Amino acid sequence: MAEFPKLIALKKLTSELGVSRTTVFRYRKHGWLKTVEIAGKPFVTEAAWQSFVTRAEAGEFAIASLKKGS
Repeated sequence: MAEFPKLIALKKLTSELGVSRTTVFRYRKHGWLKTVEIAGKPFVTEAAWQSFVTRAEAGEFAIASLKKGS
C-alpha cells in the first residue's frame, strides 16, 4: 500500500517558526518553499520542508536575495 506524505499546514508552520504569514507566503512566491493545496488550504510536505531547510542552511536564499537587490 502506498504511503501518503506527511503534511504541515502553513498556519502551523508560521506559529512554530515564529514568522509571519506574509514571510511564508513570500517564500512560496519566490519558489523557495513548495506547497500543495488541499481543499483550498496550503500545506507543505515533509520532503519540501526538508529541502527548504537544507537550501536555507547552505545560504542559497541569502545569496539569491543579494543578487536580486544589486
